Amino acid sequence: MTTKELKIEIIKSYLNDWVDGKWFFNEDWSVDVIGDVILDQYVYPFPKLPCKFDNVSGDFVVSYNSLKSLDNFPNRIGGGIYTFGNPFYNNPEHLEYIKLVKCKHEDEN
Repeated sequence: MTTKELKIEIIKSYLNDWVDGKWFFNEDWSVDVIGDVILDQYVYPFPKLPCKFDNVSGDFVVSYNSLKSLDNFPNRIGGGIYTFGNPFYNNPEHLEYIKLVKCKHEDEN
């Protein structure tokens, strides 16, 4: 198995654990989720998400982890976004991201 194939298998394993619903890879290897992403309570000890999320139709829950940046966060979230308890929580970039995601969601409804 190549390094790339191993990384993909690890990401698939994470997604199977974190997604309540269905997920699939896009052509650019970003991930779309039909359902919720639930990754809270210190499940993921690394500083950024291992794959790029594009669209999440439900909630995106990443509270109380060690995430230090918004790298790989979704472009669109159909439900709520829960990020408290991460090192980046009070960062101005984070607050701007929350506003942007909420605006996209409101524009689509």
